[in-house]
Amino acid sequence: MKILGGRSFLPNWVVSACREMYLWPIVGACFVLVLAIVYNALFCGGPLANPVGYLIPILTGALCGMLCAIWYRHAKVHLEEANAHGQRLETLSTRYEKILQSSGEGIYEVDRQGTCLFINRSALEMLGYEEQELLGKNMHRLTHCPPNRETSVDISDCPIHKISVASKGARFRDDIKYRKDGSPFIADTFAYPVIDKDTSSVVVMFRDATEERKLQKRIHHISNFDKLTGLQNRDSFKESLKETLESTHIDHRQHALCYIDIDQFKVINDTVGHVAGDLMLQKFSTHLSEHIRKDDILGRLGGDEFGLILHHCTSSDIKNVIKNLQNHAEKFTFLWDDRVYKVGLSLGICPLDQTINDSIQALKMADQACFLAKELGRNRYHIYSSDDSELSTMNAQMNWVSRINRALNEDRFLLRYQPIERLAKRKKNQKRFEILLSMLDESGGQLPPGSFLPAAERYNLMPSIDRWVVKKAFDWLQKNREELDLLDFVSINLSGDSITEDTFLEFIHSELEKHSFSASKICFEITETVAIQQMHKALHFVKQIKKTGCRFALDDFGSGMASFAYLKHLPITYVKIDGSFICDLIRNPLSREIVHSIQKISRVMQISTIAEHAEDQETLELLESIGIDYVQGYIIARPEILPFELPLKQVDLRG
Repeated sequence: MKILGGRSFLPNWVVSACREMYLWPIVGACFVLVLAIVYNALFCGGPLANPVGYLIPILTGALCGMLCAIWYRHAKVHLEEANAHGQRLETLSTRYEKILQSSGEGIYEVDRQGTCLFINRSALEMLGYEEQELLGKNMHRLTHCPPNRETSVDISDCPIHKISVASKGARFRDDIKYRKDGSPFIADTFAYPVIDKDTSSVVVMFRDATEERKLQKRIHHISNFDKLTGLQNRDSFKESLKETLESTHIDHRQHALCYIDIDQFKVINDTVGHVAGDLMLQKFSTHLSEHIRKDDILGRLGGDEFGLILHHCTSSDIKNVIKNLQNHAEKFTFLWDDRVYKVGLSLGICPLDQTINDSIQALKMADQACFLAKELGRNRYHIYSSDDSELSTMNAQMNWVSRINRALNEDRFLLRYQPIERLAKRKKNQKRFEILLSMLDESGGQLPPGSFLPAAERYNLMPSIDRWVVKKAFDWLQKNREELDLLDFVSINLSGDSITEDTFLEFIHSELEKHSFSASKICFEITETVAIQQMHKALHFVKQIKKTGCRFALDDFGSGMASFAYLKHLPITYVKIDGSFICDLIRNPLSREIVHSIQKISRVMQISTIAEHAEDQETLELLESIGIDYVQGYIIARPEILPFELPLKQVDLRG
């Protein structure tokens, strides 16, 4: 039974059988030998009649015994393997059951009739049952229907039953299940069919998604609704507007967008604080919501701005709807610290039809109309129209905003100067001039101040422009500081927005500290209108700047009705008489009397006078006879570009 190399040519179990079951061949040979002896004794003349004939039966018996031994051993090995496999299956079954029991998700198995075959611990905890209460029971009746009630959903409509019929797995979101105590909860459920040859079942996995749904709902509310007012926020409102615009291409019905701005809301914030302002916004938004039409959508776009989508609102309906809204807004009152506040609304309306495809475009149109309503006096509405001349003018000015900002970034402004001549000649007549401004367009051409300054004033760009002018003028003076004995003063105009800006005063102090020339060479000009409208801030600004040594001039003097009353409050050095009086000085006696009065009062107050817009010799002589100190205009010189490359002594500032 061995071959070369010591390896058996028979299977190991055969060799083992031969070793362990060696008696089987002997027993087999003996059994056959006994049969042969009995046969010979009975039929062949005696047991020893043919001894040689016993050899074949002995070998045959031995072979049969060997075969029996091999069969027995083989059967024993297979039985042992079957027992071992069964033990492994039992071990795996126990292990998998432990895994299922330890899972955080609820797991159970039902047959085609919905009878529970298995359920894990997590499922029992979520449902509130004991295991024996569910095994063998109909899970559809127990988990999809409130306890102690007849099922309201037929078994054929049960999603788990449908899985067993369709033999295809599926997921069910927002599956409502009921606990033993009758309380419902939202579950995310997964169901998979298990199909064998003889049986079929469905394995169901589920988890309690109630808190997750609450969190999702909260996140959705936070991302789509304004925290303060509870209205739709800007992003959500834009989505509603987008849907409305899309509907116009389907049903061809007209709608409208209303952009609402609360007039003078900043006054409430500034006087009684933001807490009161927020409370007023809450109450006002609630008041407004109660008086809009059922299908309309109100949203907060930011700050004190709201948006209102008017569904199915034709051009003829818009005015009535808006007037009704204004009437209800006028009835709103807000009480704070025993003071009653009322609000007005500026509204911009943009009709929505098939010509408008973009929600951003619609909002822009309504915003422009609202802005124009505020410009025209507030507490009114304006309807957007593509051929509206007032809107066209406003849009043209708004286009200047980007051009001005680009010019500031690219340093595309020019300083120009116009000489100011002293009428009473002295031996030493120093130079003096007013700084004027031009802007270079994209191609390098000069743009007069009248083309861009109105837009800059309207959109609060003047402080940036004034900063640029002050820096450039101070740099020019610094460059010529060795020759400043030739210069009396340089006059620089400041806008009302600049002198009322909190940081502009600090900017002037900083620039003066950076440069080493005398501050007395600087004369700042502010208009009489600015001084009167912003008297408190203007007075503070002038006093602070005067402390540095700078001078001040009051420009366009005489244009206001209360000029003389305010003159005594401002510590100014010069009065620049409004050019409208100088232009018709020869022809108009009233203008001559006004100029003469200004000159006399100014002299009493020790304030020098400057006459603007002097254009002919006759006017010049009359101004001198009246006693005006300085004159400025085309008769003296036209404005020229201030040459930075030339020294002061070569700059032509002659009268």
